[in-house]
Amino acid sequence: MIDGGQGMCRTLAELGAHPPGMAVADVLLDGYFNWGHGMRQKMVAGSTLVMSQHRFQALEFADPGKQVPLLRRSEVSFESVWRPYRGEGLDGKQLLVWRDGGIGDVLFLQPCVRWLKTRWPSSRIVFGTSKHIVPLVEGWGCVDEVVTNPFPLALMQASDYHISVEGVIERCEEARTKNAYRLFSDWTRADVPDDDLRPRLVVDRKADVKAASALRHAKLWGKPYLYFQLRASSKVRTPPLKMMVVLMLLAMRRGFEVVVGDSPDKQASTCAALAAALNEERLKHVHVLCKHMENIQVCAAFVARASGVVAPDSSAPHLAGGFDVPVFGVFAPFPGWARLSTYKDAWWTEPAGGPVCPHDGKACHLHAPVCPWAVDFVPPCFRTIDPDAMVGQFELFLAAASRLEVAQPCP
Repeated sequence: MIDGGQGMCRTLAELGAHPPGMAVADVLLDGYFNWGHGMRQKMVAGSTLVMSQHRFQALEFADPGKQVPLLRRSEVSFESVWRPYRGEGLDGKQLLVWRDGGIGDVLFLQPCVRWLKTRWPSSRIVFGTSKHIVPLVEGWGCVDEVVTNPFPLALMQASDYHISVEGVIERCEEARTKNAYRLFSDWTRADVPDDDLRPRLVVDRKADVKAASALRHAKLWGKPYLYFQLRASSKVRTPPLKMMVVLMLLAMRRGFEVVVGDSPDKQASTCAALAAALNEERLKHVHVLCKHMENIQVCAAFVARASGVVAPDSSAPHLAGGFDVPVFGVFAPFPGWARLSTYKDAWWTEPAGGPVCPHDGKACHLHAPVCPWAVDFVPPCFRTIDPDAMVGQFELFLAAASRLEVAQPCP
């Protein structure tokens, strides 16, 4: 049973029989919603916004003591304005699509939006997402307008149909048996062909100039490098550092330089962690460039220029997939096939399993910030990855990365 979009269901059809877990809220006071990444979104008193139930609960009060209400539930219910898209014709219609969550979650939707726009060229597609992801979506070429979530109720009322994928991965059992791109294609009725179930991205010109400048400064211009992302946005999907260091050493032996990316505030801590794990000679081939990655477009430019990407379940593998850059995913709680199997050149780790947790040390699709059975925040399934199998798959990845030409200079 699903209650207001919450709880587990067996199939997409069962999930679609209930509205997603969204709220319509009246804003009572002027205030700001902090997105992180140095970004804030203003909320104006008197406006009415649509947001997830989770976000409503987080923003409902303006003070920690919960004495000063910032939001209240609107008299207009979400269910009364919800018009789910079920494959109808869209010529001359406006379709509102939204997804909270990370960059990967948004990229899973891109092939669906692209195909809907191709099929219905006179449609108007509006896409709602997190503020720091807006510039990435604006570059897709298949979206007419990009807005930030929470978005105005008036926008939802003005749209003929709506697509929300909230809960499709998190609360549907089909997510355990289908690749995320196929799952979203089935949910949106986009019917994307198997050979097009991946994003198609274009490098932002200004971001590429910044990435090229940083590479020149690091004396990496014209040298083949692998882009490493060491951590995911949650600890449950972050592998142990020593596992990533093993892969770095293998890459260096094949003649690759290593570029490590993350948000700028992680520059110092990443440098310190790698200095403790590698000797001075090997550190000469490791370039921590987090400080240059001021936004997702610059990060994408570094990925597009790389010979390959090595990363956990995070944004980097999906950016690589959008540029047809070879990718090696260090996955455990979520299976690599469920995220990477539609990409052109992709390999990943698979936990072999063992008596280390109630899930026998295998992928469990855990949607939680931390694993209850983690040791030093590392889920035990990472420990069941067979080292020889990992190295074998990584060698295949290195062979593909070696064939990719180094990106040419900016004109």
